[in-house]
Amino acid sequence: MECQVEKNEHFRHLPLLAFNLDGKDVKAAKAACKICAVYGEDAMPERMARWWFSRFKNKKFNLKDVARSGRPVGFDEDRLNHLLHENPCQSARELAEQLTCDQKTVVNHLHSMGKVQKLGTWVPHALSQNNKLQHAMIAAGLLARHKATHGHKQRYLYSIVTGDEKWCVYVNIKQRKEWLSPKKQATPRAKQELHPWKTMLCVWWDWEGIIHYELLASNETVSADLYVQQMHRLNEAIHQKRPDRRYGVLLQHDSARLTWRI
Repeated sequence: MECQVEKNEHFRHLPLLAFNLDGKDVKAAKAACKICAVYGEDAMPERMARWWFSRFKNKKFNLKDVARSGRPVGFDEDRLNHLLHENPCQSARELAEQLTCDQKTVVNHLHSMGKVQKLGTWVPHALSQNNKLQHAMIAAGLLARHKATHGHKQRYLYSIVTGDEKWCVYVNIKQRKEWLSPKKQATPRAKQELHPWKTMLCVWWDWEGIIHYELLASNETVSADLYVQQMHRLNEAIHQKRPDRRYGVLLQHDSARLTWRI
């Protein structure tokens, strides 16, 4: 049978009713059995009935919730979000002190909000306001120069060809964590050699995609003679893949200045 009123309040009156009807000699187990026969086997566990009967025998008939000590149940996620916007570098302990709650509670709410900890990338140096202004002016000047060039294919930024190199290691070892029992040791892994078998990839591209690339011999690096030969091969590749470049291209290798025309 379904309870027609608020269950917690109603089920507190049921053991009191049984206690008053049958007198002090009634067994708590018998009262619990009668209640469960009407409302289901989980309505009143025997241990709960015994606890209520012990209170009634001691003249304690208050059936209302007693105020409990400790921290409030509610949690202000809006304030937590505000604190993170002010300073996202705060630790969970620092946030817990400001919110007057447990550190674990803060961590749980951070996870429920979809927050994760991330480390910022290292930069060579901090940019001052003048550095930022200078970068913005250079970018605006390059964009203006690009837009001022007549002809779509001959525009300034479209004429840039960029080149770079990258070491490619043949054996890439990744170490991953294992889910194991507390007493079991993780599988040992041999460290990668200090000078592994690798080859260098040289690649050149523009705004349309890859123009030319070369894989050097194992452990070979770019020398002055090899670089000159690569420029000749790059020039041939540009004439084959970009025949509309009548005015040549600007070569920018890695982060060097644009100082060479092919």
